[in-house]
Amino acid sequence: MGSKPTMVFIHGWGLHSGVWQPLIDLLEDQYNCLCVDLPGYGKRSREQSPSSLAALADDLLESTPDQAHWCAWSLGGMAALMAATRSPQHFQSLTLISSTPKFTHGKDWPQGMDPTIFSNFSKELESDYQGGIKKFLLLQAGAGSVARDSVKITTDLLKKHPEPSKETLRSGLAILKKSDLRQHLSNVDIPCRILSGRRDRIVHPNIGQHLASLLLNSEHIELNSGHAPHLSHTQELADILRQPTLNSVEA
Repeated sequence: MGSKPTMVFIHGWGLHSGVWQPLIDLLEDQYNCLCVDLPGYGKRSREQSPSSLAALADDLLESTPDQAHWCAWSLGGMAALMAATRSPQHFQSLTLISSTPKFTHGKDWPQGMDPTIFSNFSKELESDYQGGIKKFLLLQAGAGSVARDSVKITTDLLKKHPEPSKETLRSGLAILKKSDLRQHLSNVDIPCRILSGRRDRIVHPNIGQHLASLLLNSEHIELNSGHAPHLSHTQELADILRQPTLNSVEA
């Protein structure tokens, strides 16, 4: 029997790689799980956060092995998508969770989020990081006891590393506001799996299906979740990640 394949996990804005731990506990028997901190977060909290999505993508390409499976959430998903446009041969497959090619609202993108709403959340996070993160996670994980327990575990894990600086939070927010990947996806010919939550209040549920239509080799799966299914639907997500992506070839 060969060695286990590697799966790279990329977190979202405002958090760090510890957010994946409940999911990793269910997958480490099948994958070598590599949880990457974005610059400015977690173990890399002292590093300066890049000012562009391209720089963030290049950082990920430099810090991850070739031909790994990737699983990326929210802002991490946008960075992973950018990395895939720059170096598709680096990937074995890509799973995007609650991700979008364009985060903010525009005349040709009405399903995007109102930048004012996200700016207000950013200000709240700067003034009370722990309280803001807990509120955000509870909002997206749901009201069930299992989801609440997962949020408590996750917030405890987040406390193991320093909070991101205000500069890092602002830099990530600026990337979310200005990035638009819609015109750069035609060369992403790797097996992609797009997961969206029908109760997501951050990334509109319809975006997942639209994103899948922009990619050459993709499948779309809708969960009955919010923005953070790795907290609210951990077992269901683990079961999905155990399966090969569409048209992928497992080693």
